[in-house]
Amino acid sequence: ARAVDGRGCLVEVNSETDFVARNAEFQRFVRDLADAALRNYASLSSPARDAGGAALVQGDALKALDLQGTLVTDAALALSAHVGERIDVRRCALVEGAAVSAYAHNGADGAGTSAGVVALDGGDDDVGRQLAMHCVAARPLAIDVDGLPPSLLDAERVILEAQLADSAKPADVVEKILNGKLNKFAQERALLTQVHVVDGKKPVQKVLGTTKVDAFAVFSVGENIE
Repeated sequence: ARAVDGRGCLVEVNSETDFVARNAEFQRFVRDLADAALRNYASLSSPARDAGGAALVQGDALKALDLQGTLVTDAALALSAHVGERIDVRRCALVEGAAVSAYAHNGADGAGTSAGVVALDGGDDDVGRQLAMHCVAARPLAIDVDGLPPSLLDAERVILEAQLADSAKPADVVEKILNGKLNKFAQERALLTQVHVVDGKKPVQKVLGTTKVDAFAVFSVGENIE
């Protein structure tokens, strides 16, 4: 995770073992890759954004970057030969805003098993870093409820309908219960309506006050890899 001059990025690079992931050369490679992604922000970033407002970049685009005079793909192959394991440059997320902060969990110097980055309009680095920590812990799927994928809500509605199918309550009461549960489900997955994990009581929006979230991203190493 890196945050510099109003721009931030997460990069995921996978090794086969934790032993290699703790290797100083591997970690230096990941840091250099993150710096290269930030240097090439304009060419990597695109108008297409995910529900968190981040630009997602797949590994192929990262592998074509210059890394101190060597292509990333060649540097990864050289590192792989040195450590004796396959090194996979998987993906990157880019955000931009007035104030950008990053947090890496279970690691040091911006590297960890999970990491988050946020771009804010207002606030300071403490506010931003706490929000990045929140993102790593709470794993929001969108900035607000309106940004959640409709397919996610449709799938949850089907589950709730099945759970309430045998209810003896009138149909209009069942519908109100279903809508209430669906609304709670949505609020628990949208950043601004989640309970802020650092504050512990208030939703993120209340904690932030007038500070606006422009974008966020959160990665965990190896997620969604079969």
